[in-house]
Amino acid sequence: MDIRQRGTLLAVVALWLARSSPAQPTEEDVPFCGEGHWDAVSESCVCNSGWRQAGITDTFHFLEKSCTQFSCQGDSHCQELLGIPDASCPIESWNCYCGWRYAFSASFSGFQSKDGAAKCMGVMYTFAMFMTGLLEVALTRMWALFVGVAVLLLPVGKKRMVCDHHRATLWSSLRLTMRPHGSCQNGECVSERDYSMMRFMDDFAWSLYALDLMVWTYTLCIVVYLNVLLIWSIALWMLVIVMLLVACVAVCCMAIASCGGELSCGHCHCGDCGNCGDCTCCGDVFQPVDATGVDAMYWGGPHPSDPFWGSWGSGGFDVNSGGICDCGGCCSRRRSCLPVAWVIYTCPIMPENAWGGFVGYWMGTHVATPNERAYLGGNAWIDFLGFHWRRRADLHDDDDWRTRVYNFLAASPQPLEQRVSSMTGRGHGTAMPLNSLRIGAAHVKVISRPFDLERDRCFESSFDDYCHNLCWICQQGNAQYDMWMSCRHIFCAECSSQMLVRGMPCPLCRMASSSILRGVGPRKGPHTI
Repeated sequence: MDIRQRGTLLAVVALWLARSSPAQPTEEDVPFCGEGHWDAVSESCVCNSGWRQAGITDTFHFLEKSCTQFSCQGDSHCQELLGIPDASCPIESWNCYCGWRYAFSASFSGFQSKDGAAKCMGVMYTFAMFMTGLLEVALTRMWALFVGVAVLLLPVGKKRMVCDHHRATLWSSLRLTMRPHGSCQNGECVSERDYSMMRFMDDFAWSLYALDLMVWTYTLCIVVYLNVLLIWSIALWMLVIVMLLVACVAVCCMAIASCGGELSCGHCHCGDCGNCGDCTCCGDVFQPVDATGVDAMYWGGPHPSDPFWGSWGSGGFDVNSGGICDCGGCCSRRRSCLPVAWVIYTCPIMPENAWGGFVGYWMGTHVATPNERAYLGGNAWIDFLGFHWRRRADLHDDDDWRTRVYNFLAASPQPLEQRVSSMTGRGHGTAMPLNSLRIGAAHVKVISRPFDLERDRCFESSFDDYCHNLCWICQQGNAQYDMWMSCRHIFCAECSSQMLVRGMPCPLCRMASSSILRGVGPRKGPHTI
């Protein structure tokens, strides 16, 4: 046997011996166990004392079944093992909470003692615990601030100038739940003369507003917190269910493509919601209500678009309950944001003025103020509490709306019931003799002078029409004009009387008024055109 044959034989024997002998695992072949060791018999990680396998929220280590989750048993337990005085154990069997200083250690996974005895929470869980603690402190102490403000505002109420029964607020939602058909009609809540529970609530409107804002704030915090937890959980699971999400996205894309291609959603029946071609008939959960007929004159119809005042161009809103628009699955994917959208949409609106309650009765602006004490204007402080400065826009340039108002008044003129009495009103720092008319629920004070832009603080666009002897509604001149004290808009006496006897709000700003100044037509002067 030569040397070449001997080498070949030795190679074959070595290969046979290598295959027949058991393989010895290397260090790289042993799975990562963290604070534990690998058991080849059970083929799993055996955790050290005080440690356990990672939970589902730690996705990578959960899939590896490694021992990376410390099990704290109390604040003193964390402080002793970590040597951190402020360490705490907010939830047993979790990592210790050590604050932001230690959360960024070990590549943002949290500080761990050198001997492997304990571990702090990482950035993600530190943020979650920090926000939870902050929310807990806010919810337990915030009520005192709102209640204190509500007590201070007890003497201040509002003088009702607008029907708020159709607004999307928490209170309106509760009222509609208890009394589905309890909303007022034709502005009866504004023109009501008797002292009722609604008038009682108006006298404490600012205190109720503070309490309503408290309930809304608590609701917003809780709803946002729960939604963040939901989104947080979904984010942690995304790596596990990524394939499922890809499949869902593919299905949604196919649905959108079918809607866009055929201008139809299959089983999407929009009814009165509009065209279903773009699959957005259910996109707006809260739908503006454009009332028709009589209701449009009182709470529906167009409104000045002024977010500072709380109006977005419509007088009422309704929640799409599906009775009108049945879109099936076309827009169901948008319902996930409904809780947060509903809370934000029902943010309480500040009362329209501070002319009610005990303060309003003392100032002469309360609806129950006797005629001899009625406020006629001229006091800058009282005018400020009327919040005219909040209403910065009107519908003066809306010709279509003006035509609707004129046709409504001209279609069926109402007989005027006027009660005349003599009185002495307070205004401009002096007492003045004048006559008082009662038209509907409004007090009309007759003055024997024309209106002045600066003295009467008239609305500028309305005052321009007055100076041209032109009524915005009928587009005609008149010998007498009425200025509505709630908004300082001016109309001719005939149109104004027809609106007052019906209890209508001002068509320009949609605010009702129970106090009217009736002056004479314009004359040339330094403040007229």
